Amino acid sequence: MKLNLVGKLTLVLAAYFLVLTNNLNSVGFNLNTEILPENLLGISIYNWVGGFTSSIHDEAGVNISYGLFPKTEIQFGILNLSLYQNFGYLYSFLMIRYDLSENNIGALSIIYYPGNIFGLEPQYHLVSKIANFVLEFNIKATFKSSDFTKPVFTSYIATVYNFGNLSLYLEIDPIYDLGTGFKLDLIPGFAYTFSDYSQICIGISLGDADLLNNGFSPAIAVYYWQGFAFK
Repeated sequence: MKLNLVGKLTLVLAAYFLVLTNNLNSVGFNLNTEILPENLLGISIYNWVGGFTSSIHDEAGVNISYGLFPKTEIQFGILNLSLYQNFGYLYSFLMIRYDLSENNIGALSIIYYPGNIFGLEPQYHLVSKIANFVLEFNIKATFKSSDFTKPVFTSYIATVYNFGNLSLYLEIDPIYDLGTGFKLDLIPGFAYTFSDYSQICIGISLGDADLLNNGFSPAIAVYYWQGFAFK
């Protein structure tokens, strides 16, 4: 798989953060998990490298999350860009998450897309732990003002096994778009926790496998998460 200059620079940037950094963000690549503790600020930098045939894998960005209250977290997607096919702005979002009980989390996201298009996403997030095994589950419905009658339903499911600071996971992402049909993405990968407030996650997307058209576009997914505690 050949990478263009932007792709190579992104990998160098990810490696740079890895060298700099010797109960966190999600382990599965796309998932939201536990609510951040109160007064904890989290910053994540992410990128898809490859998968040039699919817009779902043509994305990089910076997201900020903050533990506003003991059971309430707020997130900002401040910079989400397309890098490879056509460089440009993709969207920004604001999300509120509230822990209803024991990691059963309700969330609502408001999204802005280019062209003055707005989106609304009701979401549900679940985390269940048994010994070293963790099940992460998210589901959401995306409604856009451009066509409110054709929502996109997305679920993210990750099974995780923790070996101390190292976690291995398999993420399964079924997506149903009323406009274009059903797609499925499989992402095996790992996350490594350097400290209570820093983590890197790398996954290999096997997909965006279009079951109707037999599409296939593998990609490398990388994110780095850094937390800052304020008293």
